[in-house]
Amino acid sequence: MKKRIKLTIAAAPEPGFLPRVLLIFSRRNIPLNKIAFEVLNPSRDLSCRMEFEITEELLQKIIKQIQNIPGVGYLNSEVKERDLIPVN
Repeated sequence: MKKRIKLTIAAAPEPGFLPRVLLIFSRRNIPLNKIAFEVLNPSRDLSCRMEFEITEELLQKIIKQIQNIPGVGYLNSEVKERDLIPVN
């Protein structure tokens, strides 16, 4: 069963970081619902937040691959509640 996941990655600004992360998702044809980037500090460390729907098993495989990317210092995943539709 697919779950909506919010994944946060903090990394040093290594060349090729972003293409490597995006390649992991594109190889598996996983569409990203949201993606955001933020510079964390003067040393230019980056934070990347993504939301997507995926199975728990596939999420674990993706996490292992992202952890092997040079510069990744922090990785957190959380199951996000589905967006609620307001009732009038």
